[in-house]
Amino acid sequence: MVLASPGVRALPFALLLFVLSTAPLPAQPSEVLVDRIVAVVDDVPILASDVRRLIELGLAQPREGEGRRPFERRVLDDLIDQRLRLAEVDRFGTSRVSDEEIERAIARIRVAFRSAYREAPAAGTPRAPGAGEDYLSMSDEDIEHAIEKIRVAFRRRAVS
Repeated sequence: MVLASPGVRALPFALLLFVLSTAPLPAQPSEVLVDRIVAVVDDVPILASDVRRLIELGLAQPREGEGRRPFERRVLDDLIDQRLRLAEVDRFGTSRVSDEEIERAIARIRVAFRSAYREAPAAGTPRAPGAGEDYLSMSDEDIEHAIEKIRVAFRRRAVS
């Protein structure tokens, strides 16, 4: 029986080590998904993290019985709508409504309101939705109060 020297016995191990060290490694992903684009509005991406952030901040609440996925989709749809509205504002700009324009609009409404609701409509005449007998019996004070509410609403809209 011939015994191999220790150097000869280590040769297969060294050969195996050499083969393993030179073999290509399995492909490692070079990129890790951090976020993803879920929509694009006017070339501006909306990220999944944008939707998550709105939910985490409590700026959107799920409706009763609404599942997670439909809730996230609704939040995304709302975010898309918001971006579209902002894009329209940018496109058309905003203008300040003067007090005179508000007063002229209120005067037109006052004339139309009085002529439409002070005179009883003929039988079968279409009426405005929600128009009932209460409109026919409104006092001038009630009308002035309604007009003041419109005036305040117009001013708020003009400021914001």
